[in-house]
Amino acid sequence: LKDPLILAPDEGAIEFATGVAAVGRWDCDYLQKTRLSGEEVQIAPKSLDAAGREVVIVDDIISTGGTLATAACMLQEQGAASIHAACVHGVLASGAYTRLRAAGISSVVSSDTYENASSFISAAGAIATAIREHAHR
Repeated sequence: LKDPLILAPDEGAIEFATGVAAVGRWDCDYLQKTRLSGEEVQIAPKSLDAAGREVVIVDDIISTGGTLATAACMLQEQGAASIHAACVHGVLASGAYTRLRAAGISSVVSSDTYENASSFISAAGAIATAIREHAHR
């Protein structure tokens, strides 16, 4: 991806997303839910416009993928060029991978802490470093 917009799924995950965005000095924001009525909710980036952008939604865990699928549909309506999902732990339960792809998410990438079709990144180095650091305390 050339100049992706990195998005946290909510304000609580902004620190994680900021760390991811810092790697490539990419723009970063979080998705904000706005209740429009009793049944209608809008999900959009808080400050930055997704129109014409390649978007990567990052999170620590993707379990069922329901929130990400909803966000992806709304980001498409807002004109995002493409939408991707990346996480540390790709649990992907209850047909989550299929749900995400059906919602327009172009790719799903996770570490190998849960082995599945999205496991493209090895967590072994980070785990080994953490063990070494903990052992030296």
